[in-house]
Amino acid sequence: SIAPTTGVTTLSNQVFPASQVFPAGHTLQTLIFYDSTQYSLASTAWQDIGHSGSITVGSGNKVLIQFSVHVHLVSAGSGIGWMILRDDGDGYDGLYSSPNNYYIYSAGANTRTSFSMNFIDTPGNTDGTSYKIQLRGYNTNTTLVNDEGSRTHMTLTEIVG
Repeated sequence: SIAPTTGVTTLSNQVFPASQVFPAGHTLQTLIFYDSTQYSLASTAWQDIGHSGSITVGSGNKVLIQFSVHVHLVSAGSGIGWMILRDDGDGYDGLYSSPNNYYIYSAGANTRTSFSMNFIDTPGNTDGTSYKIQLRGYNTNTTLVNDEGSRTHMTLTEIVG
């Protein structure tokens, strides 16, 4: 897990009292996790790519999960699929994945691209929830993640439910 760069903004350095109630849809906290490690995918098995982070949210609140991945589809006929996983204390379970065996596909070689995803989750756990992203290859052709100095990110935002 990569240490978060916390994007928490306080209004004029105010601390809100515990009794403060915010309306539904209000953002309470945002955590941003970056990773610039290069990964190589050459398998159809799910593989961690360094996107992981934890957030503790209030009862009934939601988590907006956003991630962006930079990929290099090295060989013709390459592609990748993605999956969001959640651990609310009893191990990681798949939460949502790309609807096909692949999300990004290229018939040509040396295709560089990026993609971003957003997903809303209601974890139901106020003791802390961890999320991570996994990728898998469409086939055994090589796909690189974060090559040539690019970096990917995952953002976890608590939203009042």
